Amino acid sequence: MELQIPVSEDFSLFAGIAENKADLITIHPPEKPIFDQLCTWLDRRPSPTVGFNHWVLSIGATALCLRWGTYLAVLMDRGKPIDPQAKHSTTSMISQDEMKRINIEASSNLAHLLHQWHHDESAYLDRLRRAYEWLPMPQQRVKRNFQSVEWLFSYLINFHKLAPTDSLTPVTRPYRTAANTIIKLTYRDGPIENIHAGRGATFSLNHRRFTDRQARKVIRQTAESLSPFVSDFPL
Repeated sequence: MELQIPVSEDFSLFAGIAENKADLITIHPPEKPIFDQLCTWLDRRPSPTVGFNHWVLSIGATALCLRWGTYLAVLMDRGKPIDPQAKHSTTSMISQDEMKRINIEASSNLAHLLHQWHHDESAYLDRLRRAYEWLPMPQQRVKRNFQSVEWLFSYLINFHKLAPTDSLTPVTRPYRTAANTIIKLTYRDGPIENIHAGRGATFSLNHRRFTDRQARKVIRQTAESLSPFVSDFPL
């Protein structure tokens, strides 16, 4: 079964192929990552008309890195009926392997954006504004939450006090290392854990795994927490 997720009337994402053997479902990811599919499509859209407000950039980044740029797009597909178990807090709606794929994809996506921001800020801002304008999201405006960035700064300051500078080893993949930490703080440690946790389990590919309220909560908190990491605009 091909995993196709409609984004607009003329564009759908290909998230891979689900193969069912002996009651075990194996999902083979697409050759072209979902993030790359999105970027190719967005680059063909008309130039963005929105401004550079922090909520534009944070919602755009959340759309690209998480909501539409990962396997989460399959689980939040609004073209499918909601799984009846989604409202039960005791039921896990996301498997360990699914969580792992989302985490890896989100981190990789953010690393690409951070690299682009550092090397070509104009293209970076254009990409986030296009994502905000063309990718459907539950919010059009969010606040800026500094809690995650404050925690990270506090950790780094304390670590610097404890570790001599000459004993530190440079990381080989700085953008990916930063992205791993940011995704953990802004997304993985948030309300998504309530969807993932539970004693029972239901992992239907024919149903949406989130209620509208659950999806809005996950996306809003991620966008608000991600804002200080993806934008230095004050407004």
